[in-house]
Amino acid sequence: MRVLMTGITGTGKKSYAKAVRAACAQRGVTVEIIHFEEVMEACDVTGTFRTDTMYHHSRALLQLLCAQTLEEVQRRTAEAERQGARHVILDMHATYLWDHVPFSIASVAQIAKTFNPDLVVSLLDDTHELYHALKKRTDAASARFLADGSPLVDLLNWRMHEITIAEQIAFAAHRYDAVRKLSLPGFFLLSCAGGPSLLVQLLCESRYACMVTHPKRVVYASFAISVLKEQSGDGEHLRVAKRNAKEAINRFRTQLKEQFIVLDPYTITEKLLADAYANSAPDGVVLMVCRDTTTLTIPRDLVAPAVPLIEGQIVDRDERLVRSAESVVIYLPVLPGQDMPAPSEGAAFERIAARLHGRDTVLITEASRE
Repeated sequence: MRVLMTGITGTGKKSYAKAVRAACAQRGVTVEIIHFEEVMEACDVTGTFRTDTMYHHSRALLQLLCAQTLEEVQRRTAEAERQGARHVILDMHATYLWDHVPFSIASVAQIAKTFNPDLVVSLLDDTHELYHALKKRTDAASARFLADGSPLVDLLNWRMHEITIAEQIAFAAHRYDAVRKLSLPGFFLLSCAGGPSLLVQLLCESRYACMVTHPKRVVYASFAISVLKEQSGDGEHLRVAKRNAKEAINRFRTQLKEQFIVLDPYTITEKLLADAYANSAPDGVVLMVCRDTTTLTIPRDLVAPAVPLIEGQIVDRDERLVRSAESVVIYLPVLPGQDMPAPSEGAAFERIAARLHGRDTVLITEASRE
């Protein structure tokens, strides 16, 4: 299987791909990884190309070098498959960003025709995690990115553009596979926080993988989130009920993953950044704890313009995840004193999206006697 893996700076595509290769090797499955920018450097006859200074080159030169690189990628992919690689992962940026402007150096048609992917995946991470990753870098390009303008907004806009172009590549590479009886390529948004296991499952256990007798179904897990947040006016009985409901939802997510390949929207948690902003002092800073336990201090004026983008992209992202799934499974708890499941605008939207896109939909709840 050929996998095109995209993602903006800070997502750690290289380490993610290596983790996928290691996990597949434990299953006896060989994976070849091609890092696009490394091939660009190998194809550069001038000896001037470096990833940290590539923005200094003209777009025309980068586009020409990219075209040569795609030909070399095609050759390396065919060679890896002849040598017995079950899967080939091409790791590349679908887009770049400089001076607040996203741009591409290859057309979607070029990439689709040359690589002909079976899967297109776009890696994404929380905005504050991307910001943290850039702050740890020492190259001049990252320092300029962070110092100029509104980096959180740039990251959000760049990420959205990257996802859109990656999806366009999937559309351009569209074909029907009569053996697997499905349209290719599949398009998936994968969270860095979820680790490599989801892509490994898609490669080895899903209907996209060849020679899988009983493929696992890809399902989207939908559940209430906002309505279960504890409020200052909640009594102790309601607080306990909300905590119990959250525990039940986590059990639901765990149980789903035992039987299915699960697209879990809660592996992206940047809504917490918007919540931290709302709870911060008007003249203060926003504090976020990152996955590596670092407490990130972000100026409040950098977070403010990012908040509406975060909230809008949650809706867009969840709708794309629903489209990628074969089924949507919704779990809604019933809180004390209520005869109906806890209302959830998000779950309602996902249920509508699932039906509009022809996905199987299952609703699980706890009915009262009435």
